[in-house]
Amino acid sequence: MESRFKGGAIIIALLLVLAIVSLSTKFYGITDMGDYVGVAKYFAGDFQAKIRPSHSVSFGLFHSPLVGLTDNLFLFKLVNLLWLFLIIYSIYFISGRNKRTLLLFVLSPIVWYIAPFLGPIQLASLLFLWGFYFLKKFEKTEKKFFLLISGMLVGLSAIFWNSALFLIVLMIAIFFYNKRVSELVLYILSLLIGFLPLLITDWIFYNLPFYSFIKFLSATSSFPLIGGIYSQNMAATIPIYISVLLFLPIYLFNLTKQKFFMSHKRAVVFLLLGYVLVLLNPQPRYLFFLWPLMILYLEKTLDEKQFRRQSVIFGVISLIVITPYLIQINRGITTTEFGEMIAFPGRIHILNQTPAEALEENLVAISKKYPNEAIVVGNGYDDYEPLALAYWRNEVKEFVSVQVYALN
Repeated sequence: MESRFKGGAIIIALLLVLAIVSLSTKFYGITDMGDYVGVAKYFAGDFQAKIRPSHSVSFGLFHSPLVGLTDNLFLFKLVNLLWLFLIIYSIYFISGRNKRTLLLFVLSPIVWYIAPFLGPIQLASLLFLWGFYFLKKFEKTEKKFFLLISGMLVGLSAIFWNSALFLIVLMIAIFFYNKRVSELVLYILSLLIGFLPLLITDWIFYNLPFYSFIKFLSATSSFPLIGGIYSQNMAATIPIYISVLLFLPIYLFNLTKQKFFMSHKRAVVFLLLGYVLVLLNPQPRYLFFLWPLMILYLEKTLDEKQFRRQSVIFGVISLIVITPYLIQINRGITTTEFGEMIAFPGRIHILNQTPAEALEENLVAISKKYPNEAIVVGNGYDDYEPLALAYWRNEVKEFVSVQVYALN
């Protein structure tokens, strides 16, 4: 649809608010924070524990100098916000400076949801977006250079966020169907070039290239087979599905309209099947990885009325999404993000401080009484991790998992 939206000032104001909220809130994520923030703190010398990540160490290692410079997470948050803003500019550029596309993306609840998260999905999404862009350039021009660049960027996305592997396999199956074998081989080789930084890191730390990928795929496959290494299961609750579905556009299936679908068949199939994969293990943050592509294609299907309606709906949900973040600027809240608010509405309580601040205060008091001692933490195997994440001093010798203690 032809863009008639001219509200550049609105977009700039929204971006300013997005930056202020993201940098001001004390929230920086929930699931897998030990794999990312913990690793960054560890390599910066600020993590009083051993790391036991189930994901690649690349993201935390890459950002660890930022933590080491300040002994806090501010620069880490600032650079992670930079990746998000680079995505926003990339969408503006790729869409041909279409402000409707830009506004839809900036208003999207998933963007406001993930902005404060210290995790790899933003950086991985940026790399994948440009990898996809160059893949489409190759389809139009058949220049092998674009294919090579695409594979390298897509490969880099997976070294930061290992779950991208599943979507990469799906993309290859869809976009290289009926292509020349030589093109597929070149793309796989270019992917391996993108994997190289992780392969080298694995070789240095574990003496085994592909260690991170093997570990990740083994852990992922254990969930449906044996319930995971900690007896977890992948059964998602209805509130989790609700929180994920609320982020999706109401005009999602505009993508399947016959005329549009026939013009963008492979991309639409990839996006829809990609989100089916996300729903197999629904977590709101996973939606973001393909979101830039989703908005780029969705905007083309919306008439002016649909665009305005979708923008309003996105805006209203985004206001709800940032509520816990706003509270966590000066206070704490038991349900720290949108998914928890949906899942546990009866447990919403405002606190005088965040749980991490309360933990650090208690740990400082304990360390003064028992300086330079190792602290065994239980009853859960990973219960040591929140303590090590919250603690920024060196009076505690080490936080030890009760599992490691039992093995010794």
